Amino acid sequence: MGIYKKLISAVFYCNADKAISLMQANNYPKQWLDNIGVFDVPFPLHYISMCAQAILSDTDDPWSADVEPIRIKMLADCRRILEFMVNEYGCDIDCEIDYQKYTDYFYAAEKDATDEDILWAPVQRVLDEGKSQLDIELYCAVERFQYDLVAQLLQAGANPRTLIEDGFAIDRIGAECAFLDTQICPLWEAYYHKNNTTTIEYEEISDLLGWAAHEKMYNLLVKS
Repeated sequence: MGIYKKLISAVFYCNADKAISLMQANNYPKQWLDNIGVFDVPFPLHYISMCAQAILSDTDDPWSADVEPIRIKMLADCRRILEFMVNEYGCDIDCEIDYQKYTDYFYAAEKDATDEDILWAPVQRVLDEGKSQLDIELYCAVERFQYDLVAQLLQAGANPRTLIEDGFAIDRIGAECAFLDTQICPLWEAYYHKNNTTTIEYEEISDLLGWAAHEKMYNLLVKS
């Protein structure tokens, strides 16, 4: 496995000692760190750590007793990696990840999807069923991962628990969070217990990115 894949894997698994050692030893070009080439749009290496940090920092739903020590160590190591990349490469970790740029790579509406595409029905038909325009707009904004618009609609009184076309916006997001948990956490746990040699590829990074995006949306909806 090349030195790039080794570093990506170390960062994904929040192995600070290995990640920092690789960066110190191999003099990676800054332009590669700014775009590791896994997607068709630029995706910096430190975004992996930022996604992991967002997930590992979320304790609204308590982690199980056997996983909690793993979470604590991984979070500390994740922060060490980010601190190193800030100090050595000038990476910007104060910015918000623009998840909308990456909706082609996780479960979300297509960027150019109309409300009708998302609803699988004309908007007027959904209105005729008694749904409010505000709730319909919220449902569609959630599917497009338009966080600012979602926040505005929630503030205006939109309800994420309104049944729209056989589904609830908050339940759809929560279900995907739970699913992506089952894809990522077993890898992290196995690595922690030294039982995992999985090489990190596109799919794992896509799942981690999607989980962080969904967690951010879920927290926005559940706290409304």
